[in-house]
Amino acid sequence: MTKNKLAKQFVEMINTYNEHREPWDDQLKRQIAEQNLAIIQNPRKVNYRGAYFSPSSAGSCPRELYLKLRRAKKDNELKPNHQTQWQKLGTAIGDIVQRDLLFIEKHYAKLTGNQPAFVPARTAEGYPFWEEFAQAEVPIEHNGEKFKLIGQPDGKLVHTETGEFVGLEVKSKQTKNGVSKVSKPDPKHVKQCVIYSIMFGVDKYIITYVSAVKDNWGESKPVVKAFEVDITEADRKELLDYFADLVRRARENDPPAPDLNGFTFNNFKRAMALDLTDEEVDEIKAKVRQVMQGGQPAFIKEGYFEAYQFIKETREEASQ
Repeated sequence: MTKNKLAKQFVEMINTYNEHREPWDDQLKRQIAEQNLAIIQNPRKVNYRGAYFSPSSAGSCPRELYLKLRRAKKDNELKPNHQTQWQKLGTAIGDIVQRDLLFIEKHYAKLTGNQPAFVPARTAEGYPFWEEFAQAEVPIEHNGEKFKLIGQPDGKLVHTETGEFVGLEVKSKQTKNGVSKVSKPDPKHVKQCVIYSIMFGVDKYIITYVSAVKDNWGESKPVVKAFEVDITEADRKELLDYFADLVRRARENDPPAPDLNGFTFNNFKRAMALDLTDEEVDEIKAKVRQVMQGGQPAFIKEGYFEAYQFIKETREEASQ
């Protein structure tokens, strides 16, 4: 199969479906509502005690994950309202894609004259294989360490041409250019797929980016871009090695170096600022100076500078 063929088929299917008027189907809407109610009333049981990692944390700062494993106090501060709104919009976009897939499964052939390239896989109860319906807790023993992987996927699909399972990861793009300049999947999103691959035994994933921006209704910029990712045994081992090492570090009080890239979304900012040694703060200061003098985009420079300022101010306040 040609590399990225699956991604192209997925985008073509989504785009083709959205060229048609959505069918009026109260029966399917009722089924979706009934299934959502059923899983709320009888949720999957997972145990968040002990050492665990979630797919969304795969690309997090190693020091943040270390502190979480050591049960440090999580930040409880107000955050900019736009961050919460962006996150909610991203969740809503994922919901839209999943809803489209259910309508595609039932109506695509009649609308287009062709069979859909993908349909949702199903759980043992007949639920679509995504979100709360597929939430799982998978125990792992690796390199002598024990931990769990806990998460709920954006989707597991069936490729109708081959019958193979294909994983789905949906991300929103809300920046100025939308998906037009996206040329490859974000490494953090690939890592999420690696975790899901371990949890659900799927080797092929489609990472789909959906734009939430537009200039005007007349433009035909792409709204959806997708990339096919093949997960290998080496990929799975590399990530499990990393997680096992973090568990060891947490047990032995051997903190990993922090990563300030994405510090805005670090949930243990204060704990990390106070956990750092003076030597580490000096190293961070030197790193920030290097970034500020380099050719990085302005938003990256701003993020590093604000992270250092937060760390510095938090430590100063705590020492008074």
